[in-house]
Formats: sequence, structure tokens, C-alpha cells
Amino acid sequence: MSLLQIGVDLDTKNRFNMLKTYFNGLRLGETRVYETNHGFHVKIEKLVNVDENMEARRTLGDDIKRLEIDEKKIDIGLFRFVDTLFTHKKYPDGSTSEEVLIDPLAEQFWGVNSLVY
Repeated sequence: MSLLQIGVDLDTKNRFNMLKTYFNGLRLGETRVYETNHGFHVKIEKLVNVDENMEARRTLGDDIKRLEIDEKKIDIGLFRFVDTLFTHKKYPDGSTSEEVLIDPLAEQFWGVNSLVY
């Protein structure tokens, strides 16, 4: 089975990690970055099979738990549910989260709130 994109879930607001994933993703295909409440989603347009998708996500720093869940989905044959990134989420406390498309090259990198220590 083929997938049309590679999705990477970065559960950190560290802009250096996001830029690293973004620039490495550009080597694979058209790459877009979305900011979320907990970090970033990096989406790369590339037709890949499931094994190539998993390997690219591991290399690009995808969330370990997300990778483990997808390995279980593969084991039981749920290939079409592999690499799911939600654009909207509703949490048990009633709050919501939505992806916001950003231009990583236009982001303030060295501002007070984004320094890497």
C-alpha cells in the first residue's frame, strides 16, 4: 500500500528541531509546517510505501509513541490508518487545538521565547 505523504509529529516547541526536520524534509519533497498546541506537524508530499514512510518518520524525529502505535497497526493490517495526523483535536476538558500553517523561514528564531538553552 502507498501513502501520499510523510507526516512528522514533533511534540516540542523547539524551533531548531522543527527547522532541522523541515530542511531534511525538503530533500524528500514539498514540505509544509503547521504549528499545534504542543509543537509542530511537518508534512512532506511524497508517494511512499508503508515501510518507506516509517523509516523516513524515524529518521526525521517523529514521536516515538506514534511510531509504536503505527507498528501495531501494520502488524494487524490497518495500513490505511498509518501516519494519521489530526488537523483538529478536542480534549476531555473541552479545549480544542487546530493546526496553523506557518512559514518556518519567516519565523522569529532568536526571540526571547524561542532561545534554545
